[in-house]
Amino acid sequence: MRRTTLICTAAALVATLVGGLCTAADEVAAPSPAVARPITYFDRYEDWYGLPVENRADGSFLAREIVRQALMIAARDELGMLTRDVLLGEPLPDDGTNVYDVLSFYGPKNPHIAVVCGQKPEQKTLLEIPTDYHLPLDYQRLTIDMEALTRTKFPTAIKDGLSANTELPTVPTAAKNAEADKDQATVLANDGVVPKEIEEQLAEMSFTSQFAAVRKLHAVIYDSGESPERLGALVRGYANLGLMTEYFSSPINRVCRARSLLYAQRMAAKDSRSALAEEHR
Repeated sequence: MRRTTLICTAAALVATLVGGLCTAADEVAAPSPAVARPITYFDRYEDWYGLPVENRADGSFLAREIVRQALMIAARDELGMLTRDVLLGEPLPDDGTNVYDVLSFYGPKNPHIAVVCGQKPEQKTLLEIPTDYHLPLDYQRLTIDMEALTRTKFPTAIKDGLSANTELPTVPTAAKNAEADKDQATVLANDGVVPKEIEEQLAEMSFTSQFAAVRKLHAVIYDSGESPERLGALVRGYANLGLMTEYFSSPINRVCRARSLLYAQRMAAKDSRSALAEEHR
């Protein structure tokens, strides 16, 4: 009994800390931004447990999180928004403003992915994509497809669901790619390296050091743009956090693993010939 209590207490503590992966990491941003970063909230499909077995992906929540976290990456990394995830213990707004969810169904009966906004009974569908994912699920293919949507249909769907007075910030572009996008993005005067302090924290195999590293990486990326090195550091940090929370009976493990997979694919999508990207995949 005492052991069970200690495990539950530890799980609750980790859930509270990892909740900051969205909150604290996103909020450490550039000082005095021209546009305040709007907040997007991500709910969960409340009827997941009631789905027929044939519509679930091998009973695994990892498939669900690959899709959900892809939508969050679209909001955070493509649109520059702050993100809040109910699965990490972060509350939803009472009025349902800028609340999203993505529903994923697999198997032989109408497999599809749907992005919705709002809360019931006012919830509306923004995007519905028919799929041909069958069981057993090909997780590699799912990751590749969902990462592609983070840069195409998902950002458009999120913008379609935003409240009318929402203004999006300018998202920095990595320095080595910025010259081609001067009119659309901020040109940066840095080489995209990972700060030494963050590399040292990633090398220390403890929950707090990995948490701190990922938190700072998101802030650095928002402040001065992505780079292959910074994306690779996110891949490692989230993979480490996924391993460290593997035996907790909470969604944290799947959240971190899904983010690691998606950021690794994001690296590969930006440069398919990169040896560094293949190494991280």
